[in-house]
Amino acid sequence: MVVTSNLRRQQGATTLGMIVVVVIVGVGLLAALRLAPKYFEYFTVVKVLDRVAQESSVDPVPEKIRMALSRSWQIESIKSIN
Repeated sequence: MVVTSNLRRQQGATTLGMIVVVVIVGVGLLAALRLAPKYFEYFTVVKVLDRVAQESSVDPVPEKIRMALSRSWQIESIKSIN
């Protein structure tokens, strides 16, 4: 009989347990929302650098490379690099 009475008392998650789960999920979502734009911009910068490196492999003049990078960063709306 002791076993059945213990099973009857176990109903499910408590309010405190649910609050902890919601806080953990919320912090994870907040971190993802804050970090996602940074990662997208990073991958865009890598793509632009690869494209400019391929284009300038024929004529590696520093001024042309700077102009191509500046033009590409304006087109791709990259704000973190000046």
